[in-house]
Formats: sequence, structure tokens, C-alpha cells
Amino acid sequence: MTSDGVVELVTATPADGYAVQKVQDSPDNMAVYFNETGHSFIIHATWWDDRPFSQVSEIGQ
Repeated sequence: MTSDGVVELVTATPADGYAVQKVQDSPDNMAVYFNETGHSFIIHATWWDDRPFSQVSEIGQ
């Protein structure tokens, strides 16, 4: 994340059995998904209240 509110993906290396997918709907909001069948980790990065914010979520088993 840069000081001007831009979120960029530099690299993403999935573990064996996972695929990576980037979703970015605006320059200041991005999610990176690490997916396997029935299971995902999601890293969400955004600018919120004039500062960077990130959150990691897990979906499935």
C-alpha cells in the first residue's frame, strides 16, 4: 500500500493445491483469494479512514 492510498499486489505464491485470484474494484481496495476445493483464505487490503487496513478470512474447511 502506498501513502497515496493505492493498493497493489507485488507477489502471491499459493501453496501446493491452491490457486490464487486477485479481485480489485478500485485502486484503494483489493482482495487476494487463495482457493482450493471447498476452502479459501482471503486477504482484503484497503484504505479506511485515511490509513491502510487489512484483514485475513478463512472460508470452508
